[in-house]
Amino acid sequence: MGRCAPARAAPFLDEACVPPGTVLAEAGRLCHQFVIVVSGVLETCRDGRSGWLGAGDTLGWNAMRERGSHEATVRSVSAAHVLLMSHALFRAAEALALPNDRRRTAMSSTGSEAPRA
Repeated sequence: MGRCAPARAAPFLDEACVPPGTVLAEAGRLCHQFVIVVSGVLETCRDGRSGWLGAGDTLGWNAMRERGSHEATVRSVSAAHVLLMSHALFRAAEALALPNDRRRTAMSSTGSEAPRA
């Protein structure tokens, strides 16, 4: 969980307005989306400790990169406006963010790069 400036990521994001009480993540469950909080308050519960996320905070970055599970349960305390990025769009944005030499290596390791003549 951290802070993010979504301007460069805008083409990869969907918007959602969630009512109070909406669970956005459950600890131990597979992470399916990266979340940026635009407005509202989200409560986090991790190992019995609670915390808060607000405007500009993010959720799921490490879990998405590692294709892992959520470390905390997160629910909206108030109505919240969030930006969401799916796994597929996260991978596409991540690939575009890599420098050209690292992008080629990452693409060739997945078999996605066209063979060279």
